[in-house]
Amino acid sequence: DALSDAFGEEAAREFIYNSAREIGRNDSRRFSERLGLTDGLDRLSSGPVHFAHAGWALVDILDDSAPAMDDSYYLHYFHPNTFESEVLKQRGRTLQTCGCLFSAGYSAGWCSHAFNVEVHGREIRCLSRGDTTCEFIMAPSEKLDGHEARMLGQKG
Repeated sequence: DALSDAFGEEAAREFIYNSAREIGRNDSRRFSERLGLTDGLDRLSSGPVHFAHAGWALVDILDDSAPAMDDSYYLHYFHPNTFESEVLKQRGRTLQTCGCLFSAGYSAGWCSHAFNVEVHGREIRCLSRGDTTCEFIMAPSEKLDGHEARMLGQKG
């Protein structure tokens, strides 16, 4: 029935996001250790380079971002070419919801490790849904809804 289909889809979305988040956290830890990075900003800055070289997406961190090692942490960024949106585009498919769950989760895991603060990522605009870009925000979970409302209240 429709309820079990919706529950199954939501469970699958959570599984993808949470799995990617743990992979991102682990990759950040290993990459930082290998490069001898101990400063949070250095560890954070190495993420977009790693992400691009892995072939997942380019990362464009926007000026209104304010990464911090506390609950004021906020990151606003574009992934102009996520692997999720590229695959869907190649297949001629569109989605009703944002679809770059792995990208959001991986980035959140990486940043949680880099700054030693628990943050979550959320895609607020998605090429696969017909938006002009894949746009993301990241913050502690209790602040995501407020940031999303503020960002979506702006033209974009």
